[in-house]
Amino acid sequence: MPRPLRSTSSGNIDFESFLTSNASTGEIRTKRDARAVILTAESFLALADAVRDRVGDEVGEVLYRAGHAWGHQRFCEFSQDIEQAGEVLYHLRNMGIEQFKDLFNDLLVCGGWGTFTIEERHEVVLVHVHNSAFHEMVSSTDRRYTDFFAGFLAGFFSDLIGVKLDAVQAGGFGQAQEPCTFLLADAAIIAAVRRSLDAGKSTSDVLELVQAGEHDSAVRGADAQPAS
Repeated sequence: MPRPLRSTSSGNIDFESFLTSNASTGEIRTKRDARAVILTAESFLALADAVRDRVGDEVGEVLYRAGHAWGHQRFCEFSQDIEQAGEVLYHLRNMGIEQFKDLFNDLLVCGGWGTFTIEERHEVVLVHVHNSAFHEMVSSTDRRYTDFFAGFLAGFFSDLIGVKLDAVQAGGFGQAQEPCTFLLADAAIIAAVRRSLDAGKSTSDVLELVQAGEHDSAVRGADAQPAS
């Protein structure tokens, strides 16, 4: 099992169990001995802007696919740590959900992505990410930039439960200091939610439709054309 994060007297985290650095070689390595670099917000946004300039509205799909691949990779590493500790992930009924939440929260904290809470509803899971540096840096930019983190969640949780999931940001638009909410569900529900949000429906309206099992209504509402 990964060693727990240790808080210092200043309230910061001791990253000895997650990252090491070597001044003589200029390397930063993770606990799995993978080389790492530090990417600033400005660098990520410059990359995303360059992609948007080239592919236009498809920037979200490109970032989503990149995030999905990253989520798959992080799950593989996560599950290896669990296996080495002689445990089985919670969806196989040998690890409690609260223990999983603690471990997943540590994973986000180590990456600087903030902390999270999770809420299960009818056919969907809501992941609320708090104090996220990523949300703060993209909240005033193209909305599709958050598809990168949505892709990560989809890739990670699809592998976790063994069912293909999609994800979309469902709350916290343009509000850097507020939690950023992502909705995970099957492709049909996420497509309906995305199109409804694009059509101007509020997050609460969309969630009410999903809760009632009426996500097809969300699609119809998104596709409806104003009367001439």
